[in-house]
Amino acid sequence: MQTAITGTAGPTPPTTPAPAIAGSNRPAIAASTAAALGKPRRLAHKSVAELMQESGTTAETMQDKETELKGVRHLRKLAATTELAQKRAMACLVQALELGQLGSADARLTLNAPPIALEEWKTIVFTIVKAKVFSERGKTVSAGGKKTYSLVTFQTIVALMLSAYARKTANSLSKEQRIELGAYLDVDLYQEFGLSTNAAVKYTASADDFKRVLQAVYSPAMAWSNGRERIQFHFLWLAIAYCTLRPVETLVMDSYKHVGDKDCVKYGDIAVFLVLDKDSKIRAKVDITHRLLKGKRHDGSKFKTTVLYEPDCDLPVLDPTTPLLALCFLDNVFQDIASIDALFAVSSDTVQEFGGFLPLRIKSEWLDIPIMRHSPRDGAGESGWATSPSEGYAYFTATNRLEKLARICGFTASLTFYAVRRASIDVMNSIQSASEGALKNASGHNPGSAMWNQRYLSARSTVDRQAVFAGADGSEVPSIPLEMVQGVPRITDAPTTLSIESQNSLKNDQEILEAHAARSAWRAAATADPENEKVALRAQRAKEDYYNLMERKKKELFAVQLRNFLGSRLEAAFESPDAGDQNGSPVRALKQALEAFDESDSFGKDLDSADAPDGELDSDALADSDDESGSAQPAIAAGTVADPTTFPDTPISIAARSLQPLTFGNETCKRLTEILFEGVSTGTESREILKLLVSNEADPLNSCWRYPGEAPAENNKCPVPWCGKNLARNQADAAEHVHSCIREDLGRRYANLYASVTGLHCPATAGPGKKHVADHTDLAAFLKHVRNAHCVNAKVCRFPAQQADSDAICGEKFESDSEAKRHYNLVHGFIEKQITAAAAGKPISMGQSHVSYCNSCREWQVGTRAIEEHATWHVPQLLNAMKVNRLCFATDLSVRCAAIKDQKYAAAYCPFCLVDETLIASTRANQSEPCKQRIHIGRHILVMQTDDRLPCPWASTNKCPETLMGACQLADHLTNEHGMALAGQDGPVKRQTEGDLRRLIAWTEKDAKQWPQWLPHDEGENLKPGKRKAKQATLSPRAGNSKSGKS
Repeated sequence: MQTAITGTAGPTPPTTPAPAIAGSNRPAIAASTAAALGKPRRLAHKSVAELMQESGTTAETMQDKETELKGVRHLRKLAATTELAQKRAMACLVQALELGQLGSADARLTLNAPPIALEEWKTIVFTIVKAKVFSERGKTVSAGGKKTYSLVTFQTIVALMLSAYARKTANSLSKEQRIELGAYLDVDLYQEFGLSTNAAVKYTASADDFKRVLQAVYSPAMAWSNGRERIQFHFLWLAIAYCTLRPVETLVMDSYKHVGDKDCVKYGDIAVFLVLDKDSKIRAKVDITHRLLKGKRHDGSKFKTTVLYEPDCDLPVLDPTTPLLALCFLDNVFQDIASIDALFAVSSDTVQEFGGFLPLRIKSEWLDIPIMRHSPRDGAGESGWATSPSEGYAYFTATNRLEKLARICGFTASLTFYAVRRASIDVMNSIQSASEGALKNASGHNPGSAMWNQRYLSARSTVDRQAVFAGADGSEVPSIPLEMVQGVPRITDAPTTLSIESQNSLKNDQEILEAHAARSAWRAAATADPENEKVALRAQRAKEDYYNLMERKKKELFAVQLRNFLGSRLEAAFESPDAGDQNGSPVRALKQALEAFDESDSFGKDLDSADAPDGELDSDALADSDDESGSAQPAIAAGTVADPTTFPDTPISIAARSLQPLTFGNETCKRLTEILFEGVSTGTESREILKLLVSNEADPLNSCWRYPGEAPAENNKCPVPWCGKNLARNQADAAEHVHSCIREDLGRRYANLYASVTGLHCPATAGPGKKHVADHTDLAAFLKHVRNAHCVNAKVCRFPAQQADSDAICGEKFESDSEAKRHYNLVHGFIEKQITAAAAGKPISMGQSHVSYCNSCREWQVGTRAIEEHATWHVPQLLNAMKVNRLCFATDLSVRCAAIKDQKYAAAYCPFCLVDETLIASTRANQSEPCKQRIHIGRHILVMQTDDRLPCPWASTNKCPETLMGACQLADHLTNEHGMALAGQDGPVKRQTEGDLRRLIAWTEKDAKQWPQWLPHDEGENLKPGKRKAKQATLSPRAGNSKSGKS
């Protein structure tokens, strides 16, 4: 026992330990130890009155605290996002009380305040809806008509407002009152303000849309970095559809920088077999193990295995094994097959000797290499994009390629992985499954078990999806033997147990002996001290480590044993003579053709784009993306075009989509396209064509780094038919020459297309009762006629309307010439540039007005509507780039790419034009060479007066403070903070203006007359031209250079 001590001050007196209890000395030892260490003894419990007296608490202070807490309500803490939402809702409630004259917020929104009546709540909701829909003057927010707001938006605001009101005032509406208030919003206000109840429709891609994308993959409109990237994406698109997996789980990584062991599918995750179908034909089969599943499960027991099987269809492009085997042969990953000729030499008897499954072993050095690999620009600069030896293909890059394919196919929204994945799920929902008993008898596993889900179910459904996408009706799936769709088969006569030699090697393995010794030592320690939990735990861990090591060693030895067994048989099989005229699979023959096009970028000019399917698709809701990459993309609006209210579809705009660069028109490219999309017959003829394709190697110049797919032809001549110039002597400017000729060729073809589609109808009229030439047969005469004053100044559009009645006119009214020209260009695709050349009978050069090349996306846009659509798609991305980094539009290309970490925004843009919402999209997203862009930006600064002050363009994105700056200060700010070399000579070197705007590279002698405010006072108009020129030359190395003054 311990003696209680009373008192407050002074040192603790020494105490004598209490006598020990008989039979125990622990209390005495504890007391003596405490006294020796000087520990204070435990004090006795004090009464409440003593504690209050010590803390200075009295009855008066308690009453004051009670009064202080009377107006406070203590509630559970909310999540940060919920708390922020309720604060915003409460702010709406405060404003509604003031607008509705329902009292002040201080009186109505305090704890225990009188509750707000139901009629007052209806007034508040009415005020909020009206304030949201209408402006203060009572006019609608959108000038073009009443803007529709979502009913769900106001329902959310009201729900948050009621919750925040209840927390703050302890007053809440009853259930009946809430129902009545909700009915008032859903019925009365919904009808009065025309609220919308339509949610965003998410479409699912159909089988026709799926095939359209494949056609776009091999279309000349799609410029890939190299031929391998095209084949990779071909395989990726098929794998997503057939396996119904998320893209990261399928093949690609989260990002370039996310490098790990289980990011994407590698060569070690696939097992390739040659199998025999029921007709004894050789087919290809691939087992794929998907590592990165939902939730980033890195447990091998939870990996998903799917089977890709060569389908029985007439379109080889739908065979998933075609691009995969092509990638394998491009990398030369097979251990037993050195060439595709050896693959053709395999006979059915050889496959039968292996039990119907002939494995294609992969070299050990390729097991950890990703199948889908990135293609960055190599260090050689002009030599093109080289495939990375180990860097995987990233999700971001794959998504960008999908968006580009969507634009080529004419889809409204961005095409995503999930639309096709949703389509695959719908395919499986439409298939009638067999009975559980029949499936169990066929597979040997219970439906729903782990083995069933990992092996049979996923494999079987994969084949079903392949059959439906290949053309089956969904109810009748071809009968395929179970062994064809199961996992990795067991080879006939293969060893099933370890040999005696392998068992002896296990006994003598030094690592296993050390693990066994450690296990024995801890086991002995646990036996000696059974009550020691730590020793027992170490003994258990040592036992598990020993058995795990033993199992791993057994698997390694068995794998070596199996490889040796297969090696002797495979060497004999693949060393057999060529099979001659023996018919093989026509699909596997395509690997040889695809290998020949490793470096090509386009397949030919005769591939017509598929027409959009008639009617709308089923609008099955596609769940929001929960992909671990964190990149939620919108779904595809399959089979549709852009919003007609913004960019209406016209015959000329639809026809312009088919205009693509004619750069590769050789016969081999045409033949490969025919094989892929039209099928090919088996036999000697097809093999001879494939051998011809293999012997025709692709020109390495076809992977031009600046303009992919644009390079001299195989004979070093310009590929444009009407040019044909020999470019062998001027290789440095060959790419620019071809690019210029392609622009000219597209302009000519668009002009001819315009003449044939529109019929050369004049858009204007001379007036009632007056003669007016409405039709022309010559394009040049027509353009010259339309440029007349009475036609250009017409106030009503006389172009034919897009209706069945050909006599109807458009009827659009204009208030200015600029509105008329914009309408003619966007809606009717009218041509207005280079009229003089056309009238003189010279070739029509469309220039930048109707043919544009996007340096960021590496693609052409033909027609004003296509240019405007593409720019509209770019503007929000560019504005987001400005929010991300200040150096996104720097002069140096490497700085721009490093700032955005993607060459998508590597083109030069003007930040002043980009943030100006009054300009059209094509002007805001206008691209040019960096030097010309710097001159353009410099002229934005030169137009400022000496007393003008402007903020930095990045101020609108909150990346820079809204500080007003003068001309020189603004130029230096763009140079220092945003990497724009505006002053000094041409080049990436950044120099300051030093208060003299004549240092800008835009400054020329002509600028001295145009902007005299920036000349020193002693150098006005009295300065002679010769001296002015010499003076400018001393100020700027670029001054006096007439070429530099062009913009």
